[in-house]
Amino acid sequence: MTTAQKVDPLLERAIVSLNRIVADTWRIGRLVSQGTFGIVYELASETRTDRQLAIKVGKRRMEGARCSDIEWEAYVLRYQEGNVHCPKMYGFQAGDKNVEYIIMDLLGQSLSMIHKRHGYAPLETGKAANIGNQCIEALRSLHATGFIHRDIKPGNVALGLNDRSNVIHIIDFGLARRIRYKDGSLFPPRSRVGFCGTLHYASRRALANKDQSMADDLESLFYMLCELVCGKLPWPKAISQKEALLYKQASYCNGIVLPSGARWLRSFGEHVLPLQYFDEPKYHLLQKVCVEKMQEEILNGSDALALNPMFGSNDQ
Repeated sequence: MTTAQKVDPLLERAIVSLNRIVADTWRIGRLVSQGTFGIVYELASETRTDRQLAIKVGKRRMEGARCSDIEWEAYVLRYQEGNVHCPKMYGFQAGDKNVEYIIMDLLGQSLSMIHKRHGYAPLETGKAANIGNQCIEALRSLHATGFIHRDIKPGNVALGLNDRSNVIHIIDFGLARRIRYKDGSLFPPRSRVGFCGTLHYASRRALANKDQSMADDLESLFYMLCELVCGKLPWPKAISQKEALLYKQASYCNGIVLPSGARWLRSFGEHVLPLQYFDEPKYHLLQKVCVEKMQEEILNGSDALALNPMFGSNDQ
């Protein structure tokens, strides 16, 4: 999410109305971020200092739609109550002015914002392994509830605040999809689907307009970690869907050039990239790869457990 976009006038007017709804205890404060599925504001309180909350506001469902983006995100978040790597949701409600909103934990900055502020410098491998380990745990928990995210990228991964400033959180579930029946079996893949995700980090299957599964979230995570470790990915951001697919197919055959200390990341890719739709990822193996790299870096003097600061300055 980004604060660079102009706030939708409808949502802007709705903030005045929502201020009346929450005025007993809270007031809507600074704009935190804005993305495809809504805008996020901090909730401030002079009397409640025990909790830092945010309000995410979006438009109500379009006529004929099964649910709005915000309503769907709230639905997915209800299933993530035990996932410490997802923001805790405290309520979902329809407000005035044709908007809906979610009350949730306020989080720190996204990895995208932090990386940009530090000039896209390569991240220390021990810290990248820490991020990878926590993201795998987050995705394992998400997948266990029957959902996939479908848009894993630095902008959708954020640090917590205060005593949780070293905890990674997956955010923005507007593109999430349920992929399991009640008995736990996977939905069969649809023959053809529209593209879903962000071109720069999307999996090869997503770019080929094929149904995604757990493996695709992990493939996007692999690209995200490669970018953090290398500073950038080997393909440009301003390319077409077809070009992005060709770049990633070539990288799969030839391998992404990684720093000498990133052998762990190559092992990560060697497990994730060959996975097919119905394959169950070996999350424990991927986490083992990340944890071993963290331990190696700690023995070499790295503070790999500390994600704030990430690049040598406070990132909250």
